[in-house]
Amino acid sequence: PRTLSFQTSNGESEIVVGGSLVVQGLLADGTVGASETISLNQSSLTTSKAFAKIKSITLPADCSGGSIVKIGITNRLGLSNSLHGQNSIYKIKKNKADLVVENVDTDNSTVEINGLSNDDNVTVWYRY
Repeated sequence: PRTLSFQTSNGESEIVVGGSLVVQGLLADGTVGASETISLNQSSLTTSKAFAKIKSITLPADCSGGSIVKIGITNRLGLSNSLHGQNSIYKIKKNKADLVVENVDTDNSTVEINGLSNDDNVTVWYRY
């Protein structure tokens, strides 16, 4: 499960669309029917929550005509259990190499791992 990224444009350059979009789905921790509302006040945004499955993404009514919204995934992984502090994650391995633990979001139980690619093998050890 990962957080999502959104980029808005008119096909030629990034634009600020305005309004809000709503993502609904299943979170990394198993929460069913979770949603996150994101204000489209910038051209590039990410969700705070890590979605394991997406049920729907609802775009604002303002997002029509020549507006383009690109949706992707980020390097922020969602964990299946709640974190109780910055030191909850004590070890991360990526392709058998130790990584420094940084960018932990205890509110959303996520950790950012820079430079991920599709074939990477990542293991995160943490206390919950």
